[in-house]
Amino acid sequence: MKISKSWVTGSVTVEYACPGCRQALYSKVEEIGKQDKCHDCGRVFTVPGRKLYEEFMALEQGKREAQAAAKQRKQEEAAAVAKATETERDAREAELDVEAELAAEESDRPFVFQDSIATSLPTPHDYPAIRLISTVYSIGAIIAAVFGAIGMLGGIAISVRSAEAKQNEGVGVGVAVAVVSVIFGLLAWATLNMVPELLSAFLRIERNTQITAAIAARQRGEL
Repeated sequence: MKISKSWVTGSVTVEYACPGCRQALYSKVEEIGKQDKCHDCGRVFTVPGRKLYEEFMALEQGKREAQAAAKQRKQEEAAAVAKATETERDAREAELDVEAELAAEESDRPFVFQDSIATSLPTPHDYPAIRLISTVYSIGAIIAAVFGAIGMLGGIAISVRSAEAKQNEGVGVGVAVAVVSVIFGLLAWATLNMVPELLSAFLRIERNTQITAAIAARQRGEL
């Protein structure tokens, strides 16, 4: 006699032998203790297996409790790991905050004397020749733009007069003059205007280089 549980339906049955003909019989556990009849020999009997079923249910209950305890342990372990991870993350964030504050304090120190160094270094205003060259090229760029505009207007005027006189060649010449004037005016303006920008960039680079060198010398104690 034995108790078995179907893994498909989950139903529990008791397997036993007929007390008359020893034929293998199966009954639901709900029929334990009730009267039944053998379909082979017709013997009427009481379905056995109550004690075995009680032992089976105690074993199943133990399995369920063990599974529940294991699940609870896993949840507690996961919660402990999450808490430890959060604590470690908070500690790391606090450490990074302290490092950032220290770095900010450290980075603020050079700028305190950088300003005093910068005021002692030459500026673009200390180079009158370069300032003069930049001014001349800036004026030249304006003049080039003006001449380009004049040439464009002249070409348009030639085209209009030629069109009124029905001279197709004059119209083409006027358009060509206008286009060429615009192109050369723009090129001249861009070229002449680029020189002051390049000089300013050169002075900024030179000044930053001098400031960096002065800061390094100050930190080494040479200044």
